[in-house]
Amino acid sequence: LMRYWQLASGKFVPGNLEMGKFFSIGNDDNKIKEAIVNQKYRMICLSDDDESIDFEAEKIKICGWLGKILPEKSSFEL
Repeated sequence: LMRYWQLASGKFVPGNLEMGKFFSIGNDDNKIKEAIVNQKYRMICLSDDDESIDFEAEKIKICGWLGKILPEKSSFEL
């Protein structure tokens, strides 16, 4: 809805499509790990669209990968 609101109101600025990547948790785990550990993209979208996955197990894996590149808590997490 917000995307269409921005388009209709003229507040849309085209962006670089190579800036980020969309991944499906549980289906793209190897690609997610590579993207996080190698910091391949400026931003990534992780979707939990597959209801059959073990979300808690997936969350632990993803937090581990993120912990490799972000070992220190930021000031707003303290």
